[in-house]
Amino acid sequence: MSQDLCTVYVVRAYFSDAQTRAEYEAWLLNGHVAAVERTGALSAAVCRWDQNSDTGETAIETHYVFRNRAAFAAYEADHAPQLRADGVRLFGPNSGKLIRFERSVGDLCYSQGDSRAMD
Repeated sequence: MSQDLCTVYVVRAYFSDAQTRAEYEAWLLNGHVAAVERTGALSAAVCRWDQNSDTGETAIETHYVFRNRAAFAAYEADHAPQLRADGVRLFGPNSGKLIRFERSVGDLCYSQGDSRAMD
């Protein structure tokens, strides 16, 4: 692991119904992602995945890029608890919404350009 590599934090949320997915996506795009960027992430990307033919689920995957592991650790210690609490309040086990989450952390080995420029 190199200190020169950016750190990527990925959250993948799986949904069985379109309404919950739409509510979660709106929450991300209407403030949550921007809050993570304001509190440490260099950039973020939100991907909406097609329905899985085996499970019937759809997914929203969010990638947050941090300068390094230390910057991610600072985000986790100082800002993530409050931001996650908001998410748990809206989408956690007591919300009545059926969402399954996976989280991963790793090193960004390559990134080039802005994918919006690709036509």
